[in-house]
Amino acid sequence: RQMCIRDRSDVYKRQRPGDVIVDINGQSITTAEQLQQIVEKSQVNQMLQIKVRRDSQTISLSTRVGNLQSTR
Repeated sequence: RQMCIRDRSDVYKRQRPGDVIVDINGQSITTAEQLQQIVEKSQVNQMLQIKVRRDSQTISLSTRVGNLQSTR
């Protein structure tokens, strides 16, 4: 089962080049592997609260997890 962040979510609408994901649902993210593990362990349609670092600010975004197969 492959999971993804839905492309119509707040993350896709508001993310910008250079944004760095630093937190998902209160869990600190320091590697791409951590990010992947959290998304893979999530359920389809589950809401994720994501914090990104943009320049010197931290911005909160939200998204739903989708099934990668249905987004292709």
